[in-house]
Amino acid sequence: MIVDLLSGLAGSVLSIFFGNGISVGASGAIFGLLGALLYFGYHYRVYLETVIKSQIIPLIILNLLIGFSTPGIDNWAHIGGLIGGILSTMAVGVKYKSTKFEMTNGWILYLVYTISILFMVFSRGI
Repeated sequence: MIVDLLSGLAGSVLSIFFGNGISVGASGAIFGLLGALLYFGYHYRVYLETVIKSQIIPLIILNLLIGFSTPGIDNWAHIGGLIGGILSTMAVGVKYKSTKFEMTNGWILYLVYTISILFMVFSRGI
């Protein structure tokens, strides 16, 4: 649940900075969950490597291509959610796989990412 919330927040913030209007929907958070799957698959690559390569990565690429080719879809929210999902999953960690060092780095990277985008948003005057 926390990964969904944090990735949705990261997607919304990136959408505010790069987008042209108001964005509604949960697609950034859904892309965040796909980013969480990528991070989880990295830790369990012995079992999930073929699934990640054959299904998850093509799904992400296909959805981004559809978003770039269809007007009215906010790909910035999708990209921000994907990055936020990877970083927030790194922060939360994978049980029995992540070390405290990795989780601390995850929180630091997520906060730096989100705060820097927020800084750019407020310095732009939105």
